[in-house]
Amino acid sequence: MFNRGSLILFLVFLFACKEPFISPEVSSTPSYLVVDGYLQTLGQATIRLSRTRSLNDSASSSPELNAQLDLLIDNTTDVSFTEVGNGQYSLSTALLDDNHFYQLHIRTTNGKEYVSDSLFAKPSPAIDSVNWTLDPTGLNVFVNTHDQTANTRYYRWEYQETWEHFAHDHSLLIYKGGTVVPRTAAEEIFECWKSDTLTDILIGSTEKLNTDVVYMQPVKFIPVTADEVSKLYSIIVYQYAISKEAYQYWDNLKKNTELRGSLFDPQPSQVSGNIRCISNPEEPVLGFVSAGSVTSQRIFINHDDLSYWYYTYPYECNTIVIGFGDVPRYFADTLLTTPLYSELTGIRGVAVECADCRYGGGSNTKPSFFP
Repeated sequence: MFNRGSLILFLVFLFACKEPFISPEVSSTPSYLVVDGYLQTLGQATIRLSRTRSLNDSASSSPELNAQLDLLIDNTTDVSFTEVGNGQYSLSTALLDDNHFYQLHIRTTNGKEYVSDSLFAKPSPAIDSVNWTLDPTGLNVFVNTHDQTANTRYYRWEYQETWEHFAHDHSLLIYKGGTVVPRTAAEEIFECWKSDTLTDILIGSTEKLNTDVVYMQPVKFIPVTADEVSKLYSIIVYQYAISKEAYQYWDNLKKNTELRGSLFDPQPSQVSGNIRCISNPEEPVLGFVSAGSVTSQRIFINHDDLSYWYYTYPYECNTIVIGFGDVPRYFADTLLTTPLYSELTGIRGVAVECADCRYGGGSNTKPSFFP
């Protein structure tokens, strides 16, 4: 039988001797090359290179830097990509159109060479419409499209969303040189615009349909409590026509990321694409590169057009009056309190998160496409 003292000593010994166990398969994941990109005719060709990471790697990404990328056009013309940073490489596509085939060549700094399968440019049909519906849970954005020639059949979509949002309180004053003065137009922090891009995989197929028609394909869901449509919301949807092989790749990757997290989380080596290593044919290579034209459509959704929306400001905002003699002490640290306007007894102020729209992200510079 354990007495009280012996039991305590036993428990201390038991838990002190335990060490975290990390599976060798998880901690020693090989660093395979990941290649993703799109050769956009009449636009910009962008290739993203990175490396696979172990599941316990906390780094957000592992970009492949200083690689040499070349594009062979019809086995004759060879053009080079320019490195733009963070594992991304770009090429002006003035030489690219839908009447040629291409092959991507990659040489990494370790001397290994990689090539893609032959890439045939596939033009995307126009987007018929980007629309939305509202239900009690939120706002649903969807896309409609069709190909009268029935040559597309496989689609992929991306989007970028931008929305206007306001601070809770309007700051008319700014602290400068030991006092508060009126803000100029360039110093306004009441109105901001925030942008976000797709991190999920959106694909669709009409292979099993008699007609090549995509109807009400879901693109984006916005919960009814979100701030995206608290004022004015914009979304631009990009549409790609892809091959059957590309669709199968993205479908497999989608199934995997739905179990794991996001597109940018570590991916398993078995999700391979159309790139191979010619230096070591046994080495797996991940990713898929496609080519073709891209179509797009932008819509705006105004909060005033919604019958209801339950967004509330995420911070509690209580203003206080600061005596004129205490102005430097309260407002010198611009990360804490922001002056709003003058009163007879002092300056009314509020916490910075209530007066500076940039606090929650975004910029106070209006995008050129916003009305």
